[in-house]
This record gives sequence, structure tokens and C-alpha cells, in this order.
Amino acid sequence: MLTDDEYGFAHPALTRPQRVVWMPQDTLGLAHAEEEACRTAGVEASSHNAVMNEKGGVDIEGPPPEYA
Repeated sequence: MLTDDEYGFAHPALTRPQRVVWMPQDTLGLAHAEEEACRTAGVEASSHNAVMNEKGGVDIEGPPPEYA
């Protein structure tokens, strides 16, 4: 892995690997639509292992996408 000095003045979001955007699945299908929009924009996204419950809270059913 490169050190901060080796990256120079470039912003970390441009030069370093970014984490997967993790959003909960919902009954309206908004997470699925947002996943597709993110992928179209070149951003990795997933709703795997996260579900929005009936009270609007998020239930985690497993590890984040990058650790699954």
C-alpha cells in the first residue's frame, strides 16, 4: 500500500480504493433503484445483508458487502 507521501497532492477519493455504499433494502424498492444509479455513475453499491424494518430502523443480517 502506498503511503500518504507517495499519493502526492491528489484527493484520497480519487487515488485510493473506496468502500462500497451500503444501503438497506426497503419495501418501496428505493435501495434497488439507488444501487442501479450508483453503478451507472461508477460507484459500487449494495443492499446485501441490510433490511429496513417496519419502524424505519435498519436490521443488519450479516457483514458489510466488502467483507462478505
